[in-house]
Amino acid sequence: MDFYEQVIEFYLTAIEGCAVLPQVNVTHSSSGEPWNACPDFLALDFGKKQVQIIEVSKKWDSPTRLALKWHADYRKNIEYFVRNSILRNHLEFELLWRFIVRGPNVEKLKSRSEYRDFIATGGKATVESIEMIFDSIKEKMP
Repeated sequence: MDFYEQVIEFYLTAIEGCAVLPQVNVTHSSSGEPWNACPDFLALDFGKKQVQIIEVSKKWDSPTRLALKWHADYRKNIEYFVRNSILRNHLEFELLWRFIVRGPNVEKLKSRSEYRDFIATGGKATVESIEMIFDSIKEKMP
């Protein structure tokens, strides 16, 4: 876990009050076949009744790379694993995909067709800037 991910984990737990699992290791697809992915965080927000699948990227190419995570097969495998292997169907919370990127990449990622299609079909997702999170921490810390 790099520095930015550590700051995001702090923000999720201390500021937002979420229970957080870092580096969730997805080991199989929704059909039970071996498959591998590793979202940066899985956060449980009991107040909002949400399960958040969070990806953090500080790289310049994050819009291109992260847009692949909105493809139906990728999402289906991650969401199935989260619901059935990690949560074991104990929580019926809404799923939210949350992407945290550098400020200039927020609008670039939101303008991708994959994002627009996901939202248009009822998917829940947010794209936020790392800088906004740093500012929020700065405002709340002594």
